[in-house]
Amino acid sequence: MADLTSSLDSLSNALSSLMQTSATSQSQAELLVEAYKRTQSGKLNQLKEKKTSLEKKSTFFSTLRSKINNLVSQIDKFTSTNASNLFITRRVISSDSSIVSATATGDALIGVNSVKVNRLASNDLLISAQLSASQNFAATGSNLTFKINGKDVTVSINPNTTNEDALKQIASAINNTSDINATASVIKDTNSTVRLTITAKNTGAENKITFDDNGSGVLVALGFNNVDPNSNVRTPVQSGNQYAHFKIADVSQLDSEAEINGITVIRSSNSLTDVIQGVTINLLKVQNSSDQPVTLTTEVDVSAVQSLLSPLLNAYNDVLQYLNNNKSLLRDEPLLRNLISNLRVISSQAVSTSASGNPQYLSEIGIKTNSDGTLSISNLTKLQEALVSDYKKVADLFTTSDSFVNKLNSVIGLLSGDTNYITNKTTLVQQQIFEMQKRISEFESKIDIQAENYKNEYFRSLEAYLKAQSQYTMFSNTASSLLNRYYY
Repeated sequence: MADLTSSLDSLSNALSSLMQTSATSQSQAELLVEAYKRTQSGKLNQLKEKKTSLEKKSTFFSTLRSKINNLVSQIDKFTSTNASNLFITRRVISSDSSIVSATATGDALIGVNSVKVNRLASNDLLISAQLSASQNFAATGSNLTFKINGKDVTVSINPNTTNEDALKQIASAINNTSDINATASVIKDTNSTVRLTITAKNTGAENKITFDDNGSGVLVALGFNNVDPNSNVRTPVQSGNQYAHFKIADVSQLDSEAEINGITVIRSSNSLTDVIQGVTINLLKVQNSSDQPVTLTTEVDVSAVQSLLSPLLNAYNDVLQYLNNNKSLLRDEPLLRNLISNLRVISSQAVSTSASGNPQYLSEIGIKTNSDGTLSISNLTKLQEALVSDYKKVADLFTTSDSFVNKLNSVIGLLSGDTNYITNKTTLVQQQIFEMQKRISEFESKIDIQAENYKNEYFRSLEAYLKAQSQYTMFSNTASSLLNRYYY
């Protein structure tokens, strides 16, 4: 019995030792795997660094392509037909823009004009007689038809319809009639009375309101028989605000009237587009007879040319600065390295196609080349002087065959469009990124497989060792037991 107990104790101790060894072995196996992975991390990091480098290149090419496409879109403005006309710019300065304002196109003559506003153009307005809101309307029936501005208006008014409801129906019928050039409203001028107003949509005598009862009795019921719409002066038969009347009786007074350089000009609108070549005059407020005319000064608009050129120069600068800031990525890109020098050269080259005696260099019209090669409009006075003298002095530098723009177009021609150097390089780099990621994934998988093999091999060796140790322990215990029995 003592021998059996001793053997069981030995077996228990062996199992306990085995469990402790197993836990320790698991930890040691993990350390072994981590150690192996560290030996491979250098190669893996090299692959990842190459991928990161390729991704930077991809971003660089993608951004550069966007910037070049923006530059091309600016270039297109100056290569279109009659692009030189973009440099014919004018603006008008008003001595009092609250009374008269004005704009000008490129064909406006430079000079000074005066405007005295005597009358503004008005919308013709016809006001019905004042009617009791609750009384029945005088004209009833189905499909009552009358004419406003020569257009048939049809309305159905039931018996016992109040004036207020009838006017609403009439107004709705007028407003729903197409091309009538008038709009109607219902106004309650007091708590108990109501009126219909008809307003011309456009100003001037040529848009005066006409009406024809057409035998319907509707217009008569509204009191519109109190005035004659076919007369030039539509004087009411019965005077007084309660009767139907035109707000402006004299048709001629619907037109605007102004004195332009001392000459009386009458138009149906307050916007005069055909009085002075290339100038649109906007009449805003009537002047008193004693007021001085407003002075309109037409001059070259240098700010418009500045706004025309600035986006082009900014796009050029953007490309140049981006290349300069990423020179480290251009070591294997001779074409792009040459692009930097080519861009800088053309800004200082003469434009041989400028007219004889005109500026040939950008600097002559106030465009400065900065130390980093970028361009800026630094002297507006020079630019204005050239434009005032002859707009072609500026236009030729940007629109002729040997212009700055055409040279620029030639330099970047290979880099723009859908099938170009940058697009091809971007596609190639993206393919390289894909292949590099594939190599990284395969290498990581190989590391994981090898690590698992090392781990399994370690446990197989450990298992054999523990098995041998267990057998040795059992043999030792058995031998000790036999010896004890023999001697004792």
